[in-house]
Amino acid sequence: YVVVEREGISMRYPCKPLLIATFNPDEGELRDHLLDRIAVSLSADAEKLDIKSRVEAVDSVINFAASGKQGNAEATMALEDAISNEEDLKTALIFAREYLKDLKVAPSQMQYLCEEAIRAGCQGHRAEIFAVEVARSAAALEGRQVTSDDLRLAVKLAIAPRGTFINTPMDEDEMMPPPPPPLSHL
Repeated sequence: YVVVEREGISMRYPCKPLLIATFNPDEGELRDHLLDRIAVSLSADAEKLDIKSRVEAVDSVINFAASGKQGNAEATMALEDAISNEEDLKTALIFAREYLKDLKVAPSQMQYLCEEAIRAGCQGHRAEIFAVEVARSAAALEGRQVTSDDLRLAVKLAIAPRGTFINTPMDEDEMMPPPPPPLSHL
């Protein structure tokens, strides 16, 4: 919860904080105690676009700018598709949040994540804790139990960036094979 107080009035609101930040490694290293508290770390290094892709990117921005041709049929259809996709994502997130409440990680899967954190040289336990949450979240979005793909994603997003022995995300062939998913009793 967050408490907002002003002129003798105090209100308490539920709050789920979310930090989205960018970082340029050329400007210096991020301190370990701060990096350790960030659950997921992503690289923004994108593949270079060819000329056709660059022209399409510029064209789409110009067409939706205030000076562009916003009213044409193509722009209207693209906007409707984007809104529809956003609504689908909202619905998927609502269902995933409900599914997440009952989703468990098997002891063998948790052991795998702990072994990967040790192998990467992670300090403390946040890497494993965040990795378990990433694996559960990925599975919940798909409406299923945690699989080896979810574990690999968790290692890539939560463990590898914290590793002292591994400075770049691990290739899949460098990781230990994840344990098979537990047999479910449905």
